[in-house]
Amino acid sequence: MAKSNFSEYITRIFTKAINNKTYGSIEIYFENGRVTQVTQRIINKIHSVKDARKEIKNEILAQN
Repeated sequence: MAKSNFSEYITRIFTKAINNKTYGSIEIYFENGRVTQVTQRIINKIHSVKDARKEIKNEILAQN
């Protein structure tokens, strides 16, 4: 992949991730000075940390 094509490609991946407000990671693998793999991981959270804290707090209050 040419440098300009790679720059455009990685820019599109970052832009899409930012615009969709996704949670995940992008890994870029190199070998002998060349990009060999780009992996995008998108993680779907069941609920937010804030919701989880609220659930725990409600469970503790229900026990007392």
